[in-house]
Amino acid sequence: MYPENEFQFHKSTIQQLLQRYEAQFNTDHCTYFEEASYLQIISYFEADHQYSKALEASERGMDQHPLSTDLLLKHAQLLIDNLAAEAAFPFLEKARAVSPGEIEVELLYAEALIADQQTEEGFRILDFLKEEANDEDMSSILLVEALAYEQEESYERMFYTLREALLMDPSNQAALERMGICVVQSKKYEESIALHEALLAEDAYQALAWYNLAQSRLYVGDYEGAIEAYDLAFTIDENFLQACRDCADLCLELQQFNQALKYYMELLEQEGADADSDLYIQIGQCHLRLNCPQAAVTFYIRAAQLDPLNDEIFFSIGECYAAEGQWMNAIQYFEKAIEVEGEQEEYYAALGEAYFNMGNTEMAVEHLEEAIALNELEARYWILLATFLMEKGQAEAAIDVLEAGMEAVPGTEILYCRIACLFAIGQRNAALYWLGEALQEDFGMYPSLFELMPDLQADGEVMAMIKNFAL
Repeated sequence: MYPENEFQFHKSTIQQLLQRYEAQFNTDHCTYFEEASYLQIISYFEADHQYSKALEASERGMDQHPLSTDLLLKHAQLLIDNLAAEAAFPFLEKARAVSPGEIEVELLYAEALIADQQTEEGFRILDFLKEEANDEDMSSILLVEALAYEQEESYERMFYTLREALLMDPSNQAALERMGICVVQSKKYEESIALHEALLAEDAYQALAWYNLAQSRLYVGDYEGAIEAYDLAFTIDENFLQACRDCADLCLELQQFNQALKYYMELLEQEGADADSDLYIQIGQCHLRLNCPQAAVTFYIRAAQLDPLNDEIFFSIGECYAAEGQWMNAIQYFEKAIEVEGEQEEYYAALGEAYFNMGNTEMAVEHLEEAIALNELEARYWILLATFLMEKGQAEAAIDVLEAGMEAVPGTEILYCRIACLFAIGQRNAALYWLGEALQEDFGMYPSLFELMPDLQADGEVMAMIKNFAL
């Protein structure tokens, strides 16, 4: 963990190092780097999931530092992690020759054997290493043993082996990282919570342990406890951006928009120019849900600049303008969303509503018909179309639409809308008859009638009929 100014310095140093490293490929000159610099470059590419570049950097490093055990091991580990364990053995043999008896070399050799399906030989090395191992070494040995159980898909055995490794050495970051994966596979959530709480009681500054605890709490439904643990993981290690993002996503899912926005903005500050479109989308979503559509538009537009073929972003911008009653702007962005993806019925429905609010009922009807053609099982679209037709004075057409909707969509939602239409055009007897049918079929839906026609709450006959069915 770095303080903010120190972290910025560290990040800047890495960037300068990478620029020097990449610059040599534009010339015929091979630049010399210290062993430590190569290790930094390899780690950067590895963290950025640029496997081929990491391998290339390790090869260049070994060319310049042929007796570096660390570079030999790094190259071998890259091969093992990317399912090429057989290719790792020559480098491990050389590391054995350079550093005979070094436990780190022997452990990686055993890991390569296990990954290469030579499990018995791998365990033979591990058993030999156990004979004189201290607690820290034993923890590392058990971690490799757990990897063998993972390969066999013996996840319960893997869990207990990792637990023993962590009790031996609670600071074993590799074991903590693997435990996070293992808990999901083994479903040992409650035991994971107990283990990590015990580890944190001994050392409360283990960011990865807090993260694992958060994940386990999330799986058992302790959402507030998960948020607290995610927050502590990120507080302890401000570079632990995954903890911050997971916390923000959980807050967003729980509709805690202020909290979600706080974490997303922290992420944006940390990631800066590296922020992806998803982050800007999520920030925009928070602002929209907090009734700040203008602020939301700013972030959605930035997201669209990064991902210009994302129809959902254009649709969200349209929603922001619709929330402010800026219908022309809303129409523009709903149409852009449809240009990118023309098979989303909600885009046509939103466009229809925007045209309706602009007073263009004909276009509103046209787009609602397109929405229904794409998804006839959505009751809301039928009801909106009927509403638009009623607005045009086409009551009979509206009722025909609702009758067609009742055939397509199960339930009574459309029936209650049809009843409201019948009341609206003066067909009271028919409306009362169908109200009785609707109340008998689904009494709980009757409030939707008042949403469509609030005046009916003052209709004594209607209210008496509802009261009678309630008894």
